[in-house]
Amino acid sequence: MKTILMLVFAANALLAQNYEIEKLKGDVKFILPEQNNWQKVITKSSVSENTIVSTDNNSTARITGAGFNIILKDGAALSTSSLKKMSLDDLILALALDKVMNAPRKKENNKSESTSVYGDKLGAANEIIQTNDFGIKRINGAKQLAENGFVESAIVSAKEIFRKYPKVAMDASNRIYFADLLYDKKLYDEALEEYNAINMLGISEAQQKEIDKKISSINKMLLKN
Repeated sequence: MKTILMLVFAANALLAQNYEIEKLKGDVKFILPEQNNWQKVITKSSVSENTIVSTDNNSTARITGAGFNIILKDGAALSTSSLKKMSLDDLILALALDKVMNAPRKKENNKSESTSVYGDKLGAANEIIQTNDFGIKRINGAKQLAENGFVESAIVSAKEIFRKYPKVAMDASNRIYFADLLYDKKLYDEALEEYNAINMLGISEAQQKEIDKKISSINKMLLKN
């Protein structure tokens, strides 16, 4: 598994690119890897991979990279490293790696993305990144990834967010949104696992009916195979 991770990181390094953030309205800011301060986007800013971009209420930004541009709506945050097209095989591998990351580990090794990417000494900026409110902004950003055609990357981002922000993972509507994306990708085993996990949450009658319908459909699909 360590070898696989090294190959994935090496491939990402080779594909590294720069991005441009353009403020369209309101308050837009970003934080670079290994830095501990947010920077405001006045007009345009050039950033590298693993930069987190955040929009406040009534704010929007355009993020441009190689061959794409995406409008980040208000109340959202995302990492530029998520702005990449992935194949179905890439998604399956990433989901397998996420299971490894989600496996029980010793407490001292269970660091969040904030510490592993942005350093061990947390300042005010990174404390914001760790909060539940920021987790909600990140899940909003993951939804916008899906809306802009980065569906596979959005699923991977959501899995990471749910793992690192447990309170966000308790929101059934968000979980159903991304479980449905797995279903649409015909990843039935993964979708079934997610629907079963959602069933353990406090869900409404309408959500229960929706999930039961999907689980029934998946079971029929799996019986055919």
